[in-house]
Amino acid sequence: MVAAFLCIVVTFYFLVPSGQADKKKLALMNVQIAKLQKQLSYAVSEPMKLDGLVKKAQGVYGPAEKARKEGALWLDRRSNNFIVTLGALQGLRRGSELSIYDGSYKIDTASVETPFDIISYVRLVKNSPDSFTGNYYRAVIEDHPAK
Repeated sequence: MVAAFLCIVVTFYFLVPSGQADKKKLALMNVQIAKLQKQLSYAVSEPMKLDGLVKKAQGVYGPAEKARKEGALWLDRRSNNFIVTLGALQGLRRGSELSIYDGSYKIDTASVETPFDIISYVRLVKNSPDSFTGNYYRAVIEDHPAK
């Protein structure tokens, strides 16, 4: 009987501190979650300004990057996003169009939906994403004569 009593006491001795440690961990996690929520609400409430982003990029990238008219189109099939390695620094704006090539053959046109400094999210104009078998294609800013 004494042995059973000692087993119960030892069991409670190890359970109670563990419960307190779990409560401390939970409280710490709640504090971290609150901090992350505050940071997220700040990030969402402050919209990104494209002009400011481009101005910063101009100080980082050299003239060769600014003059670049060719990049790569990447098809991220998991998220169904299409990204080109050309952006506002190269003169792209929402609605700008790029020619998409597979080797030397033009296979589609892409329209810029969201430009950033040196990348842009685009959508394909003519073909469906399923018609593209590769993951990477050449994207070119074509110089169109003024009408």
